[in-house]
Amino acid sequence: HSYEPDQEKSIKNFPFRYLVHNYFPIPKESLVVNIASLDDGIYTRSKIHIKNSIDFCKRIGAELYTFHPGFVNDPRGANLGEENYDFRFEHKTITLEIYQRAFQRMLSAIREIMDYAKKNRIKIAIETEGSISKKDYLLMQKPEEYKILFQSFNPEEIGISLNVGHLILASKAHHFEMDELVDLVADKI
Repeated sequence: HSYEPDQEKSIKNFPFRYLVHNYFPIPKESLVVNIASLDDGIYTRSKIHIKNSIDFCKRIGAELYTFHPGFVNDPRGANLGEENYDFRFEHKTITLEIYQRAFQRMLSAIREIMDYAKKNRIKIAIETEGSISKKDYLLMQKPEEYKILFQSFNPEEIGISLNVGHLILASKAHHFEMDELVDLVADKI
């Protein structure tokens, strides 16, 4: 998670098939990408970062870009310890209104990202999320959220990057059977 000046050159030295995920290429100015942010500056910078990543995919011949759905509350950065790279959140009570506003912002951002990706012939997929200790701050953890996503967009327009670790945590935190979510997204993985 650190900036490197010419990531494209390094990658082109290897004849692999690439996909690009969320915070790559890493921007010069640090940013926690949050396409659901209620802060207009973070929201705009996050969408710009993702569009830049899609441009990067096009330049290196990557066919897929995967990204995180965003957070209900903006993280304040990564943990300071070496055990993991989880984000730190200020404790904040998340009301239904705040959750719904963040969810709608995420859907609007996804529409914009989908249109941009389609124009550039890059497939996109959204990663499933999950946490026990930070469950109130994450989006796209529960089956109901995926039902809304699939009602909002043509299933051919967006794929799902199924993070099994996140799935396990989400199912425990939100009390649903993992198969319920897997069955819902199986043909979109």
